[in-house]
Amino acid sequence: MNVPAPVRINSSGLDILRRGHCRKLNNQEFDEFVRACENYGLDPFRKQIIPIVFNEGNQQKRKMEFIITRDGYRVIASRCGNYRPKSKPAAFTYDDALRNDHNPAGIVSVMVELYWQDNNSQWHPVAGEAYWEEFAPLENEWGDDPQSGRRKVVGKKLSANWAKMPRVMLEKCAESGALRAGWPEQFAGLYGEEEMAKVIAEDVAASELAELGRTQRLEKTMQFKNKVAFNFGEGVQYVECGKAHDAWMENVFHKHRENPQIILTMRDQNREALRYLSVQDKNAALDLKAQFERVEARVAQDQAAEAAQ
Repeated sequence: MNVPAPVRINSSGLDILRRGHCRKLNNQEFDEFVRACENYGLDPFRKQIIPIVFNEGNQQKRKMEFIITRDGYRVIASRCGNYRPKSKPAAFTYDDALRNDHNPAGIVSVMVELYWQDNNSQWHPVAGEAYWEEFAPLENEWGDDPQSGRRKVVGKKLSANWAKMPRVMLEKCAESGALRAGWPEQFAGLYGEEEMAKVIAEDVAASELAELGRTQRLEKTMQFKNKVAFNFGEGVQYVECGKAHDAWMENVFHKHRENPQIILTMRDQNREALRYLSVQDKNAALDLKAQFERVEARVAQDQAAEAAQ
């Protein structure tokens, strides 16, 4: 992994930034944004990173977030020495019954696969999934009120870019999720421009979006009685709770026994599903937890041995 190139903005540049892109920020928010630019090695003047203020008029709920644009994501990804972009088309799921003005293509979800390289130079898929209902932004649609002669909100409409390029926009959201799952050190806590389109339209913070997405995905999983949605690197598959332990042993622990770091990466990617399994089959979840702890101990032992050499 390459260390982010330091971004240092001189006093003149800070003044321009303060009066330009950051004019809505208070002093504390501005300081936080500048630190984010420096920490991630992103240039705000090239619009690689952009600040957004939510609930601007409500001091109790006011919160500043920053958006990583597509260019910013590419800058960070280019520094990952073990990253490779997707090599096959994204897998879309459609439902014609959902096709309407708010979902012109009838998209349910999309899954993309990026590739992560382990210490043995082997490449492994890292999946990212995004649901249309979680990310597609609906904006207020305005019309004339014949009684008052004034403009008023008459409904909702899909944001222009999402109406023109629905697949492209949702695919970008899935790629952002895959980057956070496979390269948490570089991307944890970062949200892409397309991911934030919905929260900007609804004026809620990214943390609220993340919680909403987590809840919705859990609800989707619970729709399949006695089944858990796991991703073992080949797409999402629904596994019966009673067979989940054996599925992990076969598809993860045995298959990747020579690459323990992959096992821990898959655990991190499936944390929500594993939490759900702990409710449905506590004994299986506890045994898997013990298996993960043994793998962690093995990784720590290997790292200590390397450091001693």
